[in-house]
Amino acid sequence: MSPACPVFGFLIHLRPRSGVTASEFTRQLLEFLATKSLVATGDIPTLLVSGESMQATDADRDAVHEWLSRQADVVQFEVGPLSDVGSAA
Repeated sequence: MSPACPVFGFLIHLRPRSGVTASEFTRQLLEFLATKSLVATGDIPTLLVSGESMQATDADRDAVHEWLSRQADVVQFEVGPLSDVGSAA
């Protein structure tokens, strides 16, 4: 029996601006991720981002970082490294 194939994804940690509901910001983030065929699991402040039906890439990480950096509703964020998220995704 061969080992399972890796599932690449990354964590994002973020803090929305005071007064912004986590559910509203999560909705906006999920809409953006869908345009990249990405999905997120978890809840703010920590979300796991992976590919919908493919592997997440460093280009995906860069796109998420760029999008988050343009969001006025985010006070602070961190995009983690691409790693094998296997059973967590």
